[in-house]
Amino acid sequence: MSGVSIGDQSWTAEQWEELKALILNTGTTLPAGTVLPAGLLELWLSGATLPAGMVLPAGLRKLWLSGDGSLPAGTVLPAGLLELWLSGGTLPAGTVLPAGLRQLRLYHTTLPAGTVLPAGLQYLWLYHGTLASGTVLPAGLRELWLDKATLPAGTVLPAGLRVEVIGAVVWAEEVETPI
Repeated sequence: MSGVSIGDQSWTAEQWEELKALILNTGTTLPAGTVLPAGLLELWLSGATLPAGMVLPAGLRKLWLSGDGSLPAGTVLPAGLLELWLSGGTLPAGTVLPAGLRQLRLYHTTLPAGTVLPAGLQYLWLYHGTLASGTVLPAGLRELWLDKATLPAGTVLPAGLRVEVIGAVVWAEEVETPI
């Protein structure tokens, strides 16, 4: 391999293999067949697009989707992914969130109906976001941060949960909180 070029960025083969973080901006599309470096830890898509069938590296720890950045249907998130940030980006319906996911940050984003939050999730941040009706908060969730966000009626808050509320809508008469 002589090197890799994506949009206005380019790397030598050696630089590409050593890459730990990759930021792709609006209008950038990874060509089909692109193999991301095995050691990639962070992938930031700011309005960029991944091709269908893209394999994300097993070692990826943080994925950030912003603007019109989105994952194509069928994208498999790596089991070791620890943080997922969605800022106006989209997750296709049926996306499986990895069991090891610890942080989920949603900005101007609604998770598709039927999304299952992993049992190991510890931190959930909703900023101008909404959980779909029927979303179950995992029992191990430690912190829920709501800023101009909405929890649907019937949401059950786990025992011991720390909740930070800033201009959020919480339907108190219909939200169950264990004692």
